[in-house]
Amino acid sequence: MSGVVNQAGSRSGVVGHMADAVMLKRDVASGSPWVCTSVFRPEFKTYEVRFHAMKMAGDDVQLRMQFSIDNGSSWVTGSNYDSQVCATQNGSVGVPINLDDSSYATVGGFGNQGAAGNEGSAGSIWFYDPMNPTARKNGFNQWVIHQYNTEMSVAIGSFSLETSDPQNAFKLYPSSGDFDTSSANYNQVSVWGYR
Repeated sequence: MSGVVNQAGSRSGVVGHMADAVMLKRDVASGSPWVCTSVFRPEFKTYEVRFHAMKMAGDDVQLRMQFSIDNGSSWVTGSNYDSQVCATQNGSVGVPINLDDSSYATVGGFGNQGAAGNEGSAGSIWFYDPMNPTARKNGFNQWVIHQYNTEMSVAIGSFSLETSDPQNAFKLYPSSGDFDTSSANYNQVSVWGYR
């Protein structure tokens, strides 16, 4: 039985074990957008995008996402994305983002992330069976956020794309401006597949 992550083999005899995670891509998001193509494959049903030290170049921006059915040649921009984000801030829980029938999904927590002070965040975005030809595309995201006023927050969100068309690519982008490239340690991204 192997404990090595990124091994494609299975671990037989382990009750409740989920198939090994396989790293499909590692990159640094720079400019805008960050495009991810050729990672959705029929052998994987679940995907995780891990964002390490996410930081925007501009202030008061959101992280947004769109899918593609033609590996990034064009993007689904119709009014069929829904997003919901709940977050804790100053000891209370709120709903900072509630979007229905939008042309994009919001996947990055608060709408005021950006360049002020030491703002930044880290988190994961999960996709569930994006290549399924008969089901709506759903996802989940979770973030730890450091805000300009030195407060910590946590955000949890979900998104849905109202289509049964198989999706084979996605892009992430700030609502305005670019990803911050002032440090090589910002915006490191890895994409993982789970069988």
